[in-house]
Amino acid sequence: MHKRTGLALLAVCLLLFAGCGAEREAVAVEPDTAAQSSVPEANLTSLRQLSQEGALWQLDGTTLYTTVAAPQSRGKLLQTVDLNTGKRQALCGKPGCTHQDESCGAWLDCESEIAVLPVDDGRLVLVYGRYGPLEEQGAEPSAAVELRDTSGAVLCPATPLPHRPSGAFYTDGIAVYYLWEQWLEDGSVNVSLIRIELDAAKGFGQASTAAFWQLPAMLSLTERCTEQGMLAIRWEHRMEGQTQVVQHRELCLVQWDGTVRTVAEAKDGQAFLIPDTGELAAFCFDSATGTMARLDLATGESEPFARLPEGLQLTEGSACVENVLICNFIQDGEAKPFYLEKGGEPVEIRRQTCHNGYLRPAMVLDVLEDGRLIVDLGDLEYEESYTDQTGQWITSRTSETLLGVCTPEQYREGAADCLTLETNHKF
Repeated sequence: MHKRTGLALLAVCLLLFAGCGAEREAVAVEPDTAAQSSVPEANLTSLRQLSQEGALWQLDGTTLYTTVAAPQSRGKLLQTVDLNTGKRQALCGKPGCTHQDESCGAWLDCESEIAVLPVDDGRLVLVYGRYGPLEEQGAEPSAAVELRDTSGAVLCPATPLPHRPSGAFYTDGIAVYYLWEQWLEDGSVNVSLIRIELDAAKGFGQASTAAFWQLPAMLSLTERCTEQGMLAIRWEHRMEGQTQVVQHRELCLVQWDGTVRTVAEAKDGQAFLIPDTGELAAFCFDSATGTMARLDLATGESEPFARLPEGLQLTEGSACVENVLICNFIQDGEAKPFYLEKGGEPVEIRRQTCHNGYLRPAMVLDVLEDGRLIVDLGDLEYEESYTDQTGQWITSRTSETLLGVCTPEQYREGAADCLTLETNHKF
């Protein structure tokens, strides 16, 4: 699936933009292409985002769900990490299990990325690409959905899906949803909101279209949603020599009824920022003046939020916790995260982490429900040894990303006192 979000958010990082004089408009989609709910149970006004692409999967701020490659077989092992102690363990209840291969209760026949979606009633919805019983020999991997409880017990076995989902997932408390996009030759895109049934009595894993839009190429969904619909950015680009300069025009709301409503318009040098994680919010940044304003998503009105050095360029990665915005800028060719508190002075986060020999700032990966941050603390390299399926003893060097949990205030001070989560090689 093509990723419109990457383009929408990357749009803020390329170069910031000549102005716009476009008039405010409401674009109505033709009735036969408007949003259509064919699922009686679907209540799209209660839809909330479970995650974004690349997120860490957590529900209530106490448990993080993750996977690791099974050492002695194909597939992956489902694990939990306690976000108060940092302790990691396999989601397996078998006495004496060594958690090494497909005999483990945490094992998944998974050959690619996985989404672990904790829903409100405590169940875990797993969506992943796989080979195995659902595939004919030699066929390409498809997607499957599986249902487990928080002990790891399988409630509904792996069931095939029509697409391989990519990006954010959503829930209305009853089902799980994802966006599916099909690009057309004229550059426009058909976007379907796909609903995955979770009730075994109604056909677990059955996929249906809950909403459908036909959108122009220059309207990019951000994957964040409100009660009224999905937030989007209307943009355009121009060439400056060999460089493509992307400029924002409007912050829009693609509503459930199929219409597109303009929330706010960009002026010269302005770009819109929709934080990737944490509280749903919208900001407008003016590169020329360094001003950051917070937007009211209902009215489009703005109020001053913070002032930064002039000439910065927004780049991907941002988080919002109440009156704190953490976002990344390009300055002198380097990405630098800033901590912005409403009405306060901006604080540049100077802590550096090492990834494959390269230093970079410590980035925020996710926001817990209690407002704490999950932070990338760099790579940890180590040696691992195991016996492969032929009985041969294998020793190799590998690495994994160290994760820490801290408050926004601790992050502002360099995350020196953060809780470090157990690494996989200690498990």
